[in-house]
Amino acid sequence: MSRYSQVKWLGLFSFLFILFTVSTVVADDQMMITTSQHETYYLPESAATSLPPQIGTLITDDTMTLTPPTGLDGSLLYPLQENASSIAESILATDERTHITNTATYPYSATVFITATFSNGATYIGSGAMVSSDGVLTAGHMIYSAANGGWATNVTIYPGLNGTTAPFGSAKSIKLFSVTEWTNKQDPTQDIGLIRLDRPIGYKTGWFGLSTSATPNETVQTTGFPAEKGETMWKSTGKIDTIENSRIYYDLDTTSGQSGSPVYNANRTLLATHTYGGSQVNFGTRINSTVLAWIESDTHHYVANFRLYNRNSGEHFFTTNATEYQALVNLGWRAEGVAWFAAATGDEVYRLYNPNSGKHFYTKSVTEKQYLVRLGWHDEGVAYHVVANGIPVYRLYNKNDGRHFYTSSLYERNSLVQLGWRAEGVAWYGLG
Repeated sequence: MSRYSQVKWLGLFSFLFILFTVSTVVADDQMMITTSQHETYYLPESAATSLPPQIGTLITDDTMTLTPPTGLDGSLLYPLQENASSIAESILATDERTHITNTATYPYSATVFITATFSNGATYIGSGAMVSSDGVLTAGHMIYSAANGGWATNVTIYPGLNGTTAPFGSAKSIKLFSVTEWTNKQDPTQDIGLIRLDRPIGYKTGWFGLSTSATPNETVQTTGFPAEKGETMWKSTGKIDTIENSRIYYDLDTTSGQSGSPVYNANRTLLATHTYGGSQVNFGTRINSTVLAWIESDTHHYVANFRLYNRNSGEHFFTTNATEYQALVNLGWRAEGVAWFAAATGDEVYRLYNPNSGKHFYTKSVTEKQYLVRLGWHDEGVAYHVVANGIPVYRLYNKNDGRHFYTSSLYERNSLVQLGWRAEGVAWYGLG
């Protein structure tokens, strides 16, 4: 018996449907978004057709052990009104799912296990996908249930869960999003939800790209957490059958617990969020231009500022460029993880290079930048953006060798001051 035999499953809730054999192409309408904080607003279509995937650092220093919820009655929650024709499982002919054990590697690291508790005390499990540093895309019925009092009151995600081991720890929701067609009408074609997290865990796990471009017969995969398999991750591979404006149908094997699972192509690009199953094909809510605009708008755009160390010169180097980061690691620089999080927009921080000493310098001051350029430093442009208020980043100076150092750690700053470094105050503020 599954460890979750007593847990209510918000997994795959299936119903029989009439499958159209001809794809329907309809222009996307404006989407009305609603949130757990009682906001509603419209979003137009996005001019973009895709958002890129991001490989994370895969640092597992937050590994924790998950204690499964117990003592619940185990009945299924159906996203429609307890549909009598619903079927519990959607294995299409032979079950061809495979067990994923290397869950801390990308893209499996970006597939998340979800627990959602509602105001009536009911707790459900399901799946989701990291789509930004702090955003998880899932099924709408994972986070909003009219039968259980509306919005979930406590949502926790566990990226890359492997049994009871959560290699990246967990993150909690601070805001939930869905569309009014789901929250008001439980329209199954609009069954989609977005979870904003309390920390940008995606920079460790990585996240899926998104695309509005899908083609019949295209090979796709889905990864998620079938309830009958306990807390383990499983993958199914198949092909797209039919495409509609708001749905994609495919021959992927799925069962309860996999609602919200990513349906993605060979480029790690998410094309749909899995929601339902039938007797011949399963299907999910499609990433169309309005869904893409929504995700683009409603996830915080944290930018990881990586820190590297050169053992030979003693220099610390900071970059938000993943290619530059990897190139330096390949050259022998020691990767020291994420120093702090920069912003997608905001005040500019400039990077300068001294061709004589080989040192780099970072400053928000245009005057300081111009002064150093006159002294012969090379202006290497904008390094990243920072905000007016947030996590302070301290600047320190070593009088002996002329090095500057930057850190968001007060402990590290104080330790260096005790060693003789000169504190030069707060250089700027990063995101928390």
